[in-house]
Amino acid sequence: MSQTQESNELCSLNALDLAHQTNDATDNQLIKSPSLTSCSSNRSNEYEAEINRLRDLVRQKESDNAQLESRVTEIEHQSRLEVEKLNASLNQKLEESLKKIVAESQKDKNSMVMKYVEVERKCIEVTKSMQIQQSKMNDALKEKQRLMDKISKNKADYDKMCKDNEAKLKDLVEKKKEIERLKEKIVLNDAKESASVIKLKMEVDAHAQTKAWVEQLQVQIKKLEEKSSNLGDSETQTVTDIGDSFRSISPVNSEGEILKKELNLLKSQVKEMFEERAVLKEKVKQLHIDKNQVDNLLGHARDKAREHQNMNSNLLSENLHLKSQLELWQKEIGCKKELEHQVILYKSELNDLEQEMVLNKAKQSELLEFTARITEKNTQLQYENTLVNGKLEAIKQDLDKTKSDLGASNELIKNEAEKMRQELVTIQNQYSSMVKKFEEANKEAEDLRIKLGDVQDENLSLKKKHAANIKDLTRQLQAFQKKQNSTSSTPIPENQTTSQNCSSAQKISRTSSINSLNYPDEETRSIDSNFYNSSSLTPPSASFNNEVICGPTANTEDVYIVDVDKQKIIDKIVKLQKTLAKRNEKIDFLQEHVDQLTSDLKKKSKIIQAYAMTGDDIGAFTSEQHDTVKRELARKTSNLIGSDGHMNIELCLEINKKLQALLEDTLIKNLTLKENLETLGREIASLSKENRELKVRLT
Repeated sequence: MSQTQESNELCSLNALDLAHQTNDATDNQLIKSPSLTSCSSNRSNEYEAEINRLRDLVRQKESDNAQLESRVTEIEHQSRLEVEKLNASLNQKLEESLKKIVAESQKDKNSMVMKYVEVERKCIEVTKSMQIQQSKMNDALKEKQRLMDKISKNKADYDKMCKDNEAKLKDLVEKKKEIERLKEKIVLNDAKESASVIKLKMEVDAHAQTKAWVEQLQVQIKKLEEKSSNLGDSETQTVTDIGDSFRSISPVNSEGEILKKELNLLKSQVKEMFEERAVLKEKVKQLHIDKNQVDNLLGHARDKAREHQNMNSNLLSENLHLKSQLELWQKEIGCKKELEHQVILYKSELNDLEQEMVLNKAKQSELLEFTARITEKNTQLQYENTLVNGKLEAIKQDLDKTKSDLGASNELIKNEAEKMRQELVTIQNQYSSMVKKFEEANKEAEDLRIKLGDVQDENLSLKKKHAANIKDLTRQLQAFQKKQNSTSSTPIPENQTTSQNCSSAQKISRTSSINSLNYPDEETRSIDSNFYNSSSLTPPSASFNNEVICGPTANTEDVYIVDVDKQKIIDKIVKLQKTLAKRNEKIDFLQEHVDQLTSDLKKKSKIIQAYAMTGDDIGAFTSEQHDTVKRELARKTSNLIGSDGHMNIELCLEINKKLQALLEDTLIKNLTLKENLETLGREIASLSKENRELKVRLT
């Protein structure tokens, strides 16, 4: 429509120019024509009529010119109005487009800020949960190792207890067999004693020197008893000295082992510290590289912001220039005096306007390109946001997987702990059953001791009976000696003397047999005393010692067998004492080791708690300026969201700078998150390997 109006205005201006040219030509012809002066009077009327006609034509042309001038003024006024409308519409469109762009950018920025805040909050929560899970995993691993150590120790103790109980059962079986043998010997001794009583009654007449032999043997017995008591005291002292020596040797060995273990632990801790130091150095190098990259990005962003500022300043200067040109054009239009000058000026101004329109169109194209760039940047930011969201979702999925794996590992650990508790309960039950069996064996031993006391009492009563019988025999012997003295005055034949010699020899042999019955050998008496002194048992009764032995070979064989059994028992008792001492020492060592481990665990738990309390600030590597920027952003975002949309360039630049600082902070936090996730993945892989190894071991 504007082009058609311009073409109509040009056509009207050309028509006016042609009319002015025709009027000028007619006037010149009238002035220059000599025929009019030389005309006759006859034709004067005709000329006058023609002049009047020409005057009428001039008047008509003047009226036409006035109409054309009025039309030109109207056209000028319309063109001015149209130019003003176009300028106003352009300004409105520019303002609307700028307002839309600013509003969209504000919305995008606000949404980006909120998204960044949410991402940071989620990252902080994720890091906290990761730290909590790491501490739980470390505690679970420590508990697992502690339970495994306890299981191995309990298994070793259980095996040792089983071996000790088997040895004790064997000892009890052997003791029962010995008790049965002793019972059989007691029965034999009773039979032998009854036979000896009959023999004593038969041999009373043949014994003459029993008193002297009895007294001598009593003296010898007392001496032997004193010697045996002295030997028993010396043997007990040697046994106690040996036990003390073993006890003194065992703690020295345990202290050396403790020192070795502590040295190994210190070496391993030093190695771990060096490894952690190397890892931290590598992390610091990576952080410096990332910082340089971020500085480069900041420089590029600042250059872009400066370019945008220059573009805005150029646009403002061009708008001011257009306003000044319009004012000059209005002044020139008001100052025109003639139509021709006004038409020429209009033509020139129209050309200028056309050029300005072209420039405005070029500026519009530039603005469109600028809007396209802004949209592209917005799309890129949205794409980056989608990528970040996808990464966060992947991280969440990984965290869910890790949580599920941790739950499974915790369930396995709980199951293993329950199994261990059940095994401990079974071991405790077995230990209690073994203790009950041991108590029953002790009760049986006490019953046997009571029976031995009863046998001793019976032997004492038999000794008293034998003493009474000996007194009777001495009386009878005295009476017999008196009879012999009375009969010595009478002669005795040879047969009788030989018979008497035989009878005296028989008496001597019988006295020796009586002495052997009443008083056993020195070796057996000394061995019995030593045995009962060392084992803290009551000695057996006299009936056990009053055995009837027909020859020296039988006597020595019996003594040898008894000696071997007693030595075995003594050796077993010494071994049991040693094992008890070793167990007590092991228990003390284990208690000290457990105390040390608990103290170490308490220290480590305190360190971990302190690290967790200080590790909440994930952006510790950032400067204090970032925190101030965050606070200012938090204060101003509320005002920006509630504003009407009118923003200055300086405000936009400040917001851009703050957003850049926020981006830097988020990048650093994302890098730290990546490192934490990598370490978590490694720990999870190691834990999965350990769980597999445990499953394989359990299967």
